[in-house]
Amino acid sequence: MTIQEYAEKVMNELKQLPKEKIIEAGDFIDFLKNQTQKKKTLLSGTEMSKEEAANLRNRLLTFEEDWNVPGMEKYDEL
Repeated sequence: MTIQEYAEKVMNELKQLPKEKIIEAGDFIDFLKNQTQKKKTLLSGTEMSKEEAANLRNRLLTFEEDWNVPGMEKYDEL
């Protein structure tokens, strides 16, 4: 199942809930987003310069097409 398909499934499930439960689910989503954002590594927390980070990002972009082929989402689950 793609992320889009899963998001649609979740939306359909949410539509069947009472208003107060939808609000509660929204609060939980906000919590998860905040938790995820806090785990991001800031460049200032590394020993890389902006130029080194940009270079690394550009080199990794060459893999983007391979990472996005159907079926590769299975590796995200590992």
